[in-house]
Amino acid sequence: MSWAEEVASRLGEKRAVEAYRERLQEGLRAVESLEDLRDLLGACSVLLYAGGLEQELLLPDLGRAGEPIDSLTASRADIAAIGLGHSGRGIVNALMASRHEGFAPLGFFIDVETSRTAQLDKNVNHVILESPDYDTGPGVPRLGDMLRAAYRAASGSNRPPPVLAEGLLNADITKLTIHVVAALEDPWVAILPDLLLDLQALARGSGGVVLHLVTRPSPRLKGSGPSVVAELERTRPFRDAFIVCATDEVATRQVEEFIRLSAGLSDLLVRRSESRRGGAFASYGFSPAPQGGDESAEVYLRRLDTCFQSAAPSWLPGKAPLEELVSENVFLIHAPACPPPENTWRLFPDLVPLPALDENSVLCRIQRGLRLADLRLV
Repeated sequence: MSWAEEVASRLGEKRAVEAYRERLQEGLRAVESLEDLRDLLGACSVLLYAGGLEQELLLPDLGRAGEPIDSLTASRADIAAIGLGHSGRGIVNALMASRHEGFAPLGFFIDVETSRTAQLDKNVNHVILESPDYDTGPGVPRLGDMLRAAYRAASGSNRPPPVLAEGLLNADITKLTIHVVAALEDPWVAILPDLLLDLQALARGSGGVVLHLVTRPSPRLKGSGPSVVAELERTRPFRDAFIVCATDEVATRQVEEFIRLSAGLSDLLVRRSESRRGGAFASYGFSPAPQGGDESAEVYLRRLDTCFQSAAPSWLPGKAPLEELVSENVFLIHAPACPPPENTWRLFPDLVPLPALDENSVLCRIQRGLRLADLRLV
């Protein structure tokens, strides 16, 4: 029986109806789905009507009852992830493996027909490009140039290859945020300028295109890599371009977590301030955060400060972030029933708390405004 039906069935019992006010108030603070929220609000309406008949105001205290609503309104299925190369495949596979009710992203992996058969999650769409007829001429072409030629041959005018375009359009492109994942050292980065421009043209009016560039702790770009990254910096065919410098295992976990969290918490992709440098690139970092509780304020703040250091974005290996030159947002993701203590703002005045269902407490730091010169990739 629903909340609304249960309250309606007890309308003749005054004490029972009054008791529902507190129960509904607690229920509103711990809703788990939009259906639950609708049911509870319907019960509140019935309760208000019942009180009106007795000339009483029987309405739950809604002071903090709306905390979970923001995390419920964003559809966790309105994202697509496109993987390029070995790292992109691993991250898209990890993202598809985390699918559950309410979180069902679209997954794509772009490959060429001459490659080995890729091991893909059953939910990933395989986009296969034909190997182009390439005139070798006096020299052997670089692999990146060949991949870019293969992409251009398969794509249309301002449109990605048909399989990719149709898959995105069938999902209502106007509601999608598209995440593209690739490793900076991989030859597949050569197709990024063309792919991102095509996605921008196709997804105009949507949540935009977000690029995740994974790189090793000691990156050394070769071949067409440096020129491609410079082209991306100049043209900026994306909403955000994040650099994640870490080992394969750590990078896979970080990117998968960011895409999954941002699907339900759109605030993670909102620019709250602009860097004075205005660089095209950004980076992020995560760390588990303390829950708070019976411990003293001083102990909680010390633990939170340790988490803050652990969540430092890893965009400049071996160097401290130039915090005076980049803009930074700090988010504390927490369960709706466990907001951060008030004394948290003594340590982080600009901290943004984000209530989220079914998530452990996580501290997320995002820095924007990075220039190619800051990244020391070559």
